[in-house]
Amino acid sequence: MKRKTLVGLIAGSLGLLAGVGCSAEATHTAQALEHAQAAAKESTIQGIQEHAQVSLTHVQAAEQA
Repeated sequence: MKRKTLVGLIAGSLGLLAGVGCSAEATHTAQALEHAQAAAKESTIQGIQEHAQVSLTHVQAAEQA
């Protein structure tokens, strides 16, 4: 998966969480964004995948919070 596509998918998921008021949700959303940005800066496929997975985990946690 290309880096821009991956970051776009994560950003789209984060967009669904916009306007979140609860601190747990906001924290997970911020952490997801940080990992999405880190994934975009990675130079290896493994690094991109690891940050992307952590980011998606935070998105899921924010949705459940």
